[in-house]
Formats: sequence, structure tokens, C-alpha cells
Amino acid sequence: MEQLIRSARRRGIVVAYAPHHRFEPGSHSQRRFLHPSHIRPLGLTVFREGSFGGQFYEATAPQDGDPVASQHSCSSGFAGTDLHALLQARGITHVVVIGMITNSCIEATARSAVDLDYHVTLVPDAVGAFSSEEHAETIEERYPLIGHAMVSAKELAQAWGQG
Repeated sequence: MEQLIRSARRRGIVVAYAPHHRFEPGSHSQRRFLHPSHIRPLGLTVFREGSFGGQFYEATAPQDGDPVASQHSCSSGFAGTDLHALLQARGITHVVVIGMITNSCIEATARSAVDLDYHVTLVPDAVGAFSSEEHAETIEERYPLIGHAMVSAKELAQAWGQG
């Protein structure tokens, strides 16, 4: 991810962020139907406000001027956020979806992007999951059915003239 983000920045490609909701007590009180992905993290520090999981990793963190969408509360970076509006305002038609978690947020965001008529590129070596099994199954079975293109980070950087 770091290499790909650096390459995109050198090329002048917009790097946009769709952060996951930072959990804190009562953070889902407005939802009628809590999903397991809402309940499970409440007892953990994953994505908890003020914790390691609630911060951007410094090497891949947003820089001044980067579009940062409002936080998504379940899976898709588009659902209930302003990500689509931020991308439309910049005339963006193609998205490269990288980050965490391969089989939930990345997959859901990619599916939403397709539904919103973006050209979607998936980069299997620039995403991660909580288990190698979940990661492998998703990139082998589902990613080919979702994205318009699937390439390695190295191939994408080379296509951008940064290889």
C-alpha cells in the first residue's frame, strides 16, 4: 500500500480515503439493526476511537488536500458517506480500491463503486484480512467477479510510469 500510494502521489493521482467508523460507547445507537460487524468490535480495540486501530497508519495517512470521506459504519466506504460526492466533485471515474479488510470493507466498497458506475481496479497485494484463508478466498473467488481489472501493486505502479 505504501509503495502504491507514493507512486500515485508522484503521478498526481488523487488519493482518497474512506475511513471506518471509530467505535466508542453508544456509537451505533442510531441504528435499528446492529450487524455482527457492529457488535463484535465493541468489546475490542479494533477501530476504537483513540486507539492504535482508530488511527491512520502514518506512512499511508492522508496528506493536506486529500479527500477524506465521512466514516462508514459497516462495510462499504460509499454507504452513508460523502465519498461519492467527493469523487464526483473531482471528476473521478476510475478507482483503485486498496486497504483493509479484503473480504469486507474492500469488497463492499468495490461492489458499491461498480454500482455507482466507477471503473474499479483491485490490487490483491495492497489489501489485507484477518486471516490468510479469508484473503485468499476473496481474491481468488470474488474479486474476479467484481472489478474491471485486477493487478499487482508493481504492475499498477509500472502502468503509472513509476515501476
